[in-house]
Amino acid sequence: MPSPRDEFAHYCCELLTQALGRPCALRRMFGGHGLSAEGLSFAFVIDQTLYLKTDDESEPHWLAEGCQPLLYEAKGKTVRLRFHTVPDEALDSPPAMAPWAQSAWACAVRAQARAARKPARPRARKG
Repeated sequence: MPSPRDEFAHYCCELLTQALGRPCALRRMFGGHGLSAEGLSFAFVIDQTLYLKTDDESEPHWLAEGCQPLLYEAKGKTVRLRFHTVPDEALDSPPAMAPWAQSAWACAVRAQARAARKPARPRARKG
């Protein structure tokens, strides 16, 4: 029998699949679950909380809606990731989740485009 944590992660995966209109994949990572679509990571489920990807462009809207950033402690410091909670009502239905999921998806696409534009770092030569 799946744990309640796994059940919530599977629920979020199905909800995001319907909200985006793209199949989402779920995998365990960082003590929680990572969600991706078409190979792009755009969400985490950690401690029964769904976090969606944000960036400089989208973050002000998320903060204006009261969404909280994903924070964790590492080496005595608080680290803030560019993922935010969603409004509670977004978890109720695919139509309510759609604008939030689409925003997170757009952030993932922009991040991929930025990464593709960066020149590759030269490798150190051995010997």
